[in-house]
Amino acid sequence: MTSFALEILTPARRVFAGESESIVLPGFEGSFGVLAGHIPLLARLSAGRIMIRQGTQAHYFNCGPGVADVDPKHVTVLVDSAEEELTKASLGRPIQKENQPRMNLEQHSRHVGAFGAKWPLAW
Repeated sequence: MTSFALEILTPARRVFAGESESIVLPGFEGSFGVLAGHIPLLARLSAGRIMIRQGTQAHYFNCGPGVADVDPKHVTVLVDSAEEELTKASLGRPIQKENQPRMNLEQHSRHVGAFGAKWPLAW
């Protein structure tokens, strides 16, 4: 299956960065899934559970409200808060460092600006 780049960001840190085959997000009007090649989309997210598939492994995150910026090769999820649920698979991975580089608001605005988003990223 084809994969895409995925980032989950909070105001404080990058929670997840890597390749994914699919993601299920808690949309404001219901959950929805994204695969590689998805049509460009900017979606409002509710607090809920995010599921990421990487091969045979699934990773789960509990998140606050936010937005998802989807394009065919990259998904950026901006949420108030996010924490990975502890599973056997997540316990075996190294913990990501807090000081990893993050996409700042200006970089994200340029990325989202291509789709004509005009509202502020405040929720």
